[in-house]
This record gives sequence, C-alpha cells and structure tokens, in this order.
Amino acid sequence: MPSVDITKIVSDSLTAVQKQLGNSWEDAAPFAEHAITQLAEDAEFLSELRATNQIDEDEFKARLHMQVQAAQNVFLAVEGIGLIAAQNAINAVIGIIGQSVLAALNITLPV
Repeated sequence: MPSVDITKIVSDSLTAVQKQLGNSWEDAAPFAEHAITQLAEDAEFLSELRATNQIDEDEFKARLHMQVQAAQNVFLAVEGIGLIAAQNAINAVIGIIGQSVLAALNITLPV
C-alpha cells in the first residue's frame, strides 16, 4: 500500500468541515479535530490490515463503518450543529479519506 500523508488528510478534512459548518465551526473545532484525526488514523490502520489480508473486505467495511458512525456522532453531539450540517461534514471527510487512503485498496467507503 502506498504511503499515506495523515497530516494532509487531517488538514484537508478540517478545511472541508470548517467550510461545511460555517458559523458553527468555532463550537465544533476541538471535537472535529479529534474525531477527524482519529478517523483518518483508523482508516489508515484498517487499510493496512486489509492490504496485508489480515482482515477481509467485509470486515474492513464493517469496522470502518463503525468508525465513520462514531465520528458522525461527535458532530451530532455538538450543540448548534444540525443533522444536515453534521452529515455534510462527515461526507466531506469520507470523500477525502476515500481518495487518500482507500483508493489503493479499490474499496469504497460504507456510508
């Protein structure tokens, strides 16, 4: 699996989420930073397991789906962020992670 620049993934994701959340960003920033960093690291870890056949594609998708849901719940728990804004934020992150980490595996992220 090619090298993945987690720092760039997190930076790009935070920029995308900040754009999606607009005025709610200030309240969400500390939670978003943690959740996005964790999701990017988890996606990288799971991708490495999948690339080395330590887990199969179904397990990869199931475990990654759980991590995506956890990150989405972080956004939903921040007061002032609505359901649509939270979903748009997590979708932006999924897109960036999908392009950066999962393309090498030719696997699409579960939503």
